[in-house]
Amino acid sequence: MNAPADSARLVAEQLDTTPWQPAGVAGPVQVFSSTKLPARVRGYRTVSEPACNADDVAAFLGAQMLDAFAVLNDRFAFAETLVQEPWIVRTGFTMPTGFRSREFVHSVVRHSDGDVHFVIYGVVDDAELPPPRPGFIRCPMHLSGQRITPLDDGRCRVEHLMTYELGGLVPHWAQNSVFHRGHVDAYVKEWSRLLTHFTTTPPTTATTSTPGTRHAG
Repeated sequence: MNAPADSARLVAEQLDTTPWQPAGVAGPVQVFSSTKLPARVRGYRTVSEPACNADDVAAFLGAQMLDAFAVLNDRFAFAETLVQEPWIVRTGFTMPTGFRSREFVHSVVRHSDGDVHFVIYGVVDDAELPPPRPGFIRCPMHLSGQRITPLDDGRCRVEHLMTYELGGLVPHWAQNSVFHRGHVDAYVKEWSRLLTHFTTTPPTTATTSTPGTRHAG
């Protein structure tokens, strides 16, 4: 597993050097996509600017991330810690009618470079980890995460990098084309919820997610 600073550098490189193409409509949440990442599937960069300082957003997406999934994603099913050190989590989400639910297993690394924060989702390949939950397909995960940068007006910019494979019977070509618009719409909805959350909810920097399992509802 890479050192936190090395993982942050890799996330920054993908965010800054990938030839991203606009994929969503103009608005407070901007989505870009690219097929030029190391993975064989399309990756996404989503940009939003919540009305909150970078420290509070980094705490929400990092230390409180098990709770954050339930806030941000309307298809959230569960989130749990599998290993506390290094921190490895498993999250599950429902899919549209006709598709089995999906789960993700990845490490979580937090790193700060000055006043810029990173929450990094690392690849986990460990045969000792539990098999997928019944009814779920595990999605192969590639380097992903967030970079949170403070802005001069007191807000911050959140750049979300996400690359994963749907797995199951979905081929890469279908994920890159047929499922592309669904991914874009989902990211707009998800990160619009972040904007709403920090408009209506007081910051809770001091709180940390406790180990355990979170379920929808």
